[in-house]
Amino acid sequence: MVHVSKPAETKGLNLSEITIYAAEVSTFGRIVAMVAIEKGIDWSLVPTDSSSAEHISRHPFGKTPAVEVNGHLLIESDAICRYLDDAYDGPALVPEDPLERAEMTKWMSFVQAYMFPTTEFGLVMPRLVAPMMGRPVDESRVQKSLPTIQYQLGLLEAGLADRAFVASERLTLADIYLFCTWMAVAHTEEGKVMLHHSPNVTRWMSFLASRESARRTAWPEG
Repeated sequence: MVHVSKPAETKGLNLSEITIYAAEVSTFGRIVAMVAIEKGIDWSLVPTDSSSAEHISRHPFGKTPAVEVNGHLLIESDAICRYLDDAYDGPALVPEDPLERAEMTKWMSFVQAYMFPTTEFGLVMPRLVAPMMGRPVDESRVQKSLPTIQYQLGLLEAGLADRAFVASERLTLADIYLFCTWMAVAHTEEGKVMLHHSPNVTRWMSFLASRESARRTAWPEG
């Protein structure tokens, strides 16, 4: 993940650069970084071991990211992202329309409750992370997860039919949450095959991947 420095205007607040504590290839760390870039916020990333005592002092459940902003520590991605959208000027990432806002929250909930746990622990961790740590791939876990991942991808494929974005006519937090989750899947061979057969998702991901926020937070290949 590449650090981007860009001045931001705030809504009458004296906010300094934010510091993101997360692993360099953290999906939710990337989500927060993309939000920062979309809002024009100056930020830096501190590579973080979520199990360390230092980090548990930031987050009682040892989750990342945590964000330090203007002397305050924020945890939980939803709280962080909504705060950044509220506090900073720039394009709004939360719709004003109540129905669109509900749609956005629905997709964000899908990511956190269903999509990320399945894709991360059923495919990304066993297929990509385990070999990097010198452990064998748990093929049974991968194969067991694939039908559920395909089902979840099908929901997004249907949700993007004739739509540029999932919840509104413009980019929202939901798009960023979903994009980062499925880009992690796209690093696996199984994910590449599934996405190849999902034209709506592929179109949407290609468009988001062209944005500055996606380019400058892209994970290294290989």
